[in-house]
Amino acid sequence: MGPHVRRRARRAARAALAALALATATGCSERKEHAVALPPPPPRGAEGAACHYLPCEEGLECTPGSKMCARPDHPELEAARAQARAREAEVLARSGVTTPTSAEAPAAPDGPGAPGAVRVVRVSNDAVHPTVFAACRADERLVGGGCRLLTPGLTTVLDSFPSHHGETDTLGARWNCGRVPPDRWELEAFALCQRVIAAPP
Repeated sequence: MGPHVRRRARRAARAALAALALATATGCSERKEHAVALPPPPPRGAEGAACHYLPCEEGLECTPGSKMCARPDHPELEAARAQARAREAEVLARSGVTTPTSAEAPAAPDGPGAPGAVRVVRVSNDAVHPTVFAACRADERLVGGGCRLLTPGLTTVLDSFPSHHGETDTLGARWNCGRVPPDRWELEAFALCQRVIAAPP
């Protein structure tokens, strides 16, 4: 190959590289022109913001599924509340309680059981829910309770505490159990419920 042929080949190669560079620059420019600008993310804690690790602003709640801050009427939150109400009614029924009670509720009319007798209420979560509670009736005073892990061969820390009681009494209160951290192991909550002794007429 002669010198003039090699020169023509080099000139052609340089021209091809220049054309390629021009086409690339033009394509990038066109892509930038057609690119859609994304809206900035909402401020931390605001409606629509992620709430995996940060709290939501006052008046907003973290949705259980999508983990974003939303108003209380968000469909996810309403569905979660409905599930919680159904679960509460189920556990109350298994505790022998027909309606939600608290220490502020008046005592129920006399029923089975002698005044002063202690009823032991045991309720299991059946390894379906991470928490469970055992509840006393409106005419029963919670005098004690506890938690037990029913899954054989396992040991863990259990969250164990009373709730739904007033400042001065535990009528209709509950004993709550849960695993730390939450998990679906089989737990049993038990409550010692003492029948209220009616005052003499």
